[in-house]
Amino acid sequence: MKVKKFKKYIFLFIFSLVIFYDSTAFSSPIIIIGNADILPGGETNLSIHLNNNNQSCAGVNVQLILPQGLSIQSVNKGDLLSDRFQIYWRSFDSDNNTYVNIITYASDDTIQEINGSLFEIVLTVADQFNRHHIPIKFSNNDHNSKVNLSHAISNSDGSQSIEHNVVSGLLRVDSFVWGDLNCDKEVKVEDAIIALKMMCGLISETPDIQRIGLEEAIYILKKSAY
Repeated sequence: MKVKKFKKYIFLFIFSLVIFYDSTAFSSPIIIIGNADILPGGETNLSIHLNNNNQSCAGVNVQLILPQGLSIQSVNKGDLLSDRFQIYWRSFDSDNNTYVNIITYASDDTIQEINGSLFEIVLTVADQFNRHHIPIKFSNNDHNSKVNLSHAISNSDGSQSIEHNVVSGLLRVDSFVWGDLNCDKEVKVEDAIIALKMMCGLISETPDIQRIGLEEAIYILKKSAY
């Protein structure tokens, strides 16, 4: 009897946790910095997404912290932002870091989709940069309900911020871009052809390249399509 009661209490406890997290942690919108790969001296694209959006919003602003040696070349609209949205950005150095402010808003339009891309960022890394894993983070929240220089999502009329969560990203700096089978520092159709030939045994694999299978070939095909 005691065992049955214990199991019952465990079940109720787990059920309560599920209800709690479903109603709190996963109910708020999330601004997510994506992951990207880059070579020293190279260029890559980094995406910032808005997921789990649960209401219309008229604007978004974020401030990213990058280590010095990374430079933003451009910031473009993602698929969530219509032509009516204006976008502004600037970067500045401080405390051995590079800070990037990005602001977008619309006077007569709102973001209503649940998930999608907010910003597509083109960045470069210095030739001498040799760190392999670089966290890309948001600045700390300054807890201002209406104006938040760190990161904020405004409601449909821009009068106040929407409660939200943030997720950091990761930039992987390496001497080799995975999928670049011909070592030209890019992943293109030529690499996909090499991968397919390796699968068919028409090209011998080199010791420094792990065995290429169907999953890897599909990845390279998708990567080369962008």
